[in-house]
Amino acid sequence: MNTPGHQLKTLPLSVKIAAAYLIFVGGARLCGVLFAVVYTATTTSGISAGLLVSCGVRIAGAAMIVMAGVALLKRKSWSRRFALGALIVVAYFFVKRGALLLASGQPGYAFAGIGPLLALTTVMFCLLLRRSSVEALP
Repeated sequence: MNTPGHQLKTLPLSVKIAAAYLIFVGGARLCGVLFAVVYTATTTSGISAGLLVSCGVRIAGAAMIVMAGVALLKRKSWSRRFALGALIVVAYFFVKRGALLLASGQPGYAFAGIGPLLALTTVMFCLLLRRSSVEALP
């Protein structure tokens, strides 16, 4: 039944959920970066080169996260490992944001959403480690 050439006809629900999560998080991050650039351009007289480089890095990271989700849906051979790496990057973003908010002395409610988002990212990571996910993706 599980021969090396055997591949499930449909993707398991866990892979679809993880892919949708990656596409959503990457898209939200991309929209946030673009909004920040537009806001900065309209409120100041110009945009510095440092800001452009910083935004370029953030846009590349968001594109990587979206690409990981799309690759999962398209069943690329490298997609599961790439998506696991992208989820680690997403978790890093959430931990970094929470640490910055905590270090700046913000009240507890300011970073109350970081914990659930980090937990959700961990759940998505575990969904991609399930046996059905490993068998469905080459």
